[in-house]
Amino acid sequence: MNSIGDRMIRGSVLKGYEKYIKKRWGQQGICQCEKFIGIEFGDISDGKWYNQIFSEKILKWISSEKGSMYVKECGKHTTKDLGILSYIVRFTTIKMMLKRAPEQFHDAFSYGDVKIDIGDKRALVHMRDTAIDENTCLAFEGVYEALLELTHTKGKVTKKQCQLKGADRCIFEIDWS
Repeated sequence: MNSIGDRMIRGSVLKGYEKYIKKRWGQQGICQCEKFIGIEFGDISDGKWYNQIFSEKILKWISSEKGSMYVKECGKHTTKDLGILSYIVRFTTIKMMLKRAPEQFHDAFSYGDVKIDIGDKRALVHMRDTAIDENTCLAFEGVYEALLELTHTKGKVTKKQCQLKGADRCIFEIDWS
């Protein structure tokens, strides 16, 4: 497991958070969040790596200033805001998206591990060393809900266990039966 200082996240994820904040709370929200996190979103580049603490601070700002339900919504929005890709993914299935999810995770995060067991009508997502705090868990729950929505699949996401509560990993169940 990487130490906290070694945990890096792609700027594209942080920029996704920025888009959500701007859409939800406007420029005033952007300014308030930038003050809280200590960096301006304009200084963040999509392809560069940034310390994970910025993600943690952004999600903490959303949770403490606006409410924890918006953290999950932010995770959803960031996943669904794919530009032209959002059009393309509509022609794929939830199973195809889940098969690609571990690779996509590692493209965006330098830490943790994601393994997904995919069945006929449900999947179990095993996330090890990804839970930084409760806000991170909520954001990931929103990510998996977004995959259902992007593929026009009716279903639900349920958190089955949490590393923050003593389990060896977080497990989310995605059920589309």
